[in-house]
Amino acid sequence: MLCSTIENFLPNDYFTPGLKGLLLDLKVFDALVALRLPLLTSHFEKCLFDLSMISLNWFVTLYVTSCPLEVSPFSFLFFFKK
Repeated sequence: MLCSTIENFLPNDYFTPGLKGLLLDLKVFDALVALRLPLLTSHFEKCLFDLSMISLNWFVTLYVTSCPLEVSPFSFLFFFKK
């Protein structure tokens, strides 16, 4: 099931050695947070906090490890319904 998800729903270079797709998603997420939450972004910058330290795990695991166990299967249902 995981192989099918990676091969069919994620960009081809998402989990390659260079992780280009993953790094692009992290940049897009950072830009969206900066656009929508400028005060939070400013605070993170003052604290020298890199948001990708948190968001990397979300993208690598398709959010499954960040959800309660009873919600995790719905993360995969989202991908498979498309």
